[in-house]
Amino acid sequence: MKEQFDSLMKRAKDLPDGEAKIALLEEAVRLADTYQQTELGFSARMELTKATVYAGRADKAFTTFGWCLAHYDKQPEAYNSLAVMWQYKWIVEKLDRFPTISLEQMEAMLEDLKQRYTALGYNERFYHQTKFVFAWRRGDWEEAEREYERWLAVPRDTISDCVACELDLQLDYLLSRDQFAEAYERVRPIVTGQLSCSQSVPHITFANFLLPLLQEGRLEEAAMFHERGYRLIHDQPGYISSQAKHLKYLTIVDRARAISCLEKGLPEALASADPHSKFEYFLAASVLFAYLDDREKQVLHIPEYVTETWLQEQTQMLARQFDERNGTTHYSDRIREELREVTLLAGRVRAWQMEQKAGQEEGEAKARAAWEALMRGVEAHDPEAMFRLALALLEGGPEEQQEGIAWLRRAAEAGRLDAAHVLAEQLFERQAAEEGAALLRQTAQAGDPQAMNQLGYRLLFGVGLPANQEEGRDWLRKSAEAGALSGMFQYGLCLLDGLGGSQELEQSEFWLQRAAEAGHAVAMQVLGTLLLEGNLFPHRQEEGEHWLRRSAEEGYPPAMHQLGSRLITGHVLTAQPEEGKQWLKRASEAEYGPAMHELGYRLLEGDGLAKSSLEGEVLLRRAAMVGEEGAMLELAGRLLQGDGVAFRWEEGFEWLRKAAATELPEAMFLLSCYLLDYPDLATHEGEAVEWLRKAALTGHEKAQALLDELGKA
Repeated sequence: MKEQFDSLMKRAKDLPDGEAKIALLEEAVRLADTYQQTELGFSARMELTKATVYAGRADKAFTTFGWCLAHYDKQPEAYNSLAVMWQYKWIVEKLDRFPTISLEQMEAMLEDLKQRYTALGYNERFYHQTKFVFAWRRGDWEEAEREYERWLAVPRDTISDCVACELDLQLDYLLSRDQFAEAYERVRPIVTGQLSCSQSVPHITFANFLLPLLQEGRLEEAAMFHERGYRLIHDQPGYISSQAKHLKYLTIVDRARAISCLEKGLPEALASADPHSKFEYFLAASVLFAYLDDREKQVLHIPEYVTETWLQEQTQMLARQFDERNGTTHYSDRIREELREVTLLAGRVRAWQMEQKAGQEEGEAKARAAWEALMRGVEAHDPEAMFRLALALLEGGPEEQQEGIAWLRRAAEAGRLDAAHVLAEQLFERQAAEEGAALLRQTAQAGDPQAMNQLGYRLLFGVGLPANQEEGRDWLRKSAEAGALSGMFQYGLCLLDGLGGSQELEQSEFWLQRAAEAGHAVAMQVLGTLLLEGNLFPHRQEEGEHWLRRSAEEGYPPAMHQLGSRLITGHVLTAQPEEGKQWLKRASEAEYGPAMHELGYRLLEGDGLAKSSLEGEVLLRRAAMVGEEGAMLELAGRLLQGDGVAFRWEEGFEWLRKAAATELPEAMFLLSCYLLDYPDLATHEGEAVEWLRKAALTGHEKAQALLDELGKA
């Protein structure tokens, strides 16, 4: 019997979520019950609950989990309480999707879950999240807003949903409240893949944004969200509500594809036992039918009984059931609102598409004319035309790049110094340093300011050329005096650091100011910092703040980060925490790791800013994912300890390994400590000591002391 049971479980594990997997697990349950094997029946039902929830069959999950919960209550010490309570979440959050379950029953189960969580040491975050969702879905906006705030005010803990799922839920709510700008600003980590959940995010996220993007006139982004999102769900069970949103989107932008989408997605909706999903899909299908002509309806490959009238009746019947249960008219109101919304949006989209097509045709005509003019110039051996053609070819693949280098040579031979300078840099990149150096020096001597700057930089730091700081400094001076923006900046830094000669602070400030005044954003930030700190340059706060703000306004991420940090802490500048937060957010939007790390930390801790655990954790994770070493280490520590985030030991240890791989001393030391305490986690014998030695070599005192204690120094 055990062998047969194990075979069924293994076969089920290898299958994707769906009816076939559910059938195998149901057979395993029957087998366990036949032989009165309670433990096997429990494990099979836990897997069956998971499979039914993921496949959109919550109706079956209610029964299987009820059995598991009853047995857990009889002997809680015999089972994994976290696993049971996690599945209890799934059951409770599905309750309002079934209008036959009363509000009183929903409330009773939610209160039971709350009491169980409290007894096990979990907080009320998920409790308030679920109350918020229930109120939102029944159209009780006042209650939803109240519970939304309560949800986000409670710190995340072990039983909280993953960060990606919580963020997706928050974004969907913001979209429903017409707060597109905030939702769009915060969806970036999901769209870029920095945050995801294998079962739902970004699958449903893309669907949620489709109509809001159209409403904002972002047709190309909406098309991208549709293509990426539909690819994830079109052949997967359990995404009926998201399929409905894709169907509405296609009804607006491409009716032929909408018909195809309906033919593929309708069978699952018809077979579904989830009334809420049925309502969503039938409503979307009704909207499509309102746009179809008689010929299109007749050739549809769908069951004959599914007509426009039938869909309307089914949708209205489901709406009545939900509204009667909820004591509202929310579902009935949605039927009228969605048809009106799609009608208005379809008209606007068609107008935008016509404008877009006209603009595209005009742009293509201009591009053709510009290209023909360029080729006429090339045929006439015009040096500028040859240079522009070369630059265009360098943007292509390897063959185009080789052709581009050939045209650079021709333009350089025709007297274009800028072409010679670019050619020299290309030669350096292609390991032809000797030829590149000769050409760069020749171009600099011929008076090209950018070539002077590049030659000076390479000589100063020995990049591709033997280092000669004195000569490098002289070439930077010539570049600066010739008016090269980067030359003025580099020469200013050279004088500041005393490279290739003495330190000359007055001249350094002069050249940095020249570069800043000419629009060099990095020079603005360096000059502003030096004037604010008053260590090397005279302290001039107003002028320093001016240049730091100018750099931030130019979009330079380190300047935005520094300005935001100073405004939050009041360091040198007058404290303005809210403005400071906005600057840190702008730097974070530019994917600047240090800014994401600092803002994430401040929001998690409530340090200088109002506490927001979800937003803080999202930013901390984004910083870690872009390679910010300190963020990796902090995220690891928080996950390992459950400090301000949900306790996730395995994930925390994985982040600790990633942080150690960057050779961050503290990360290497902490990893070695964990490996000493848990030797089974080591990839090979002696790994802990290897990390200790690496940390000690950086001067980490605790690592060295532990090595001495272990006798491994």
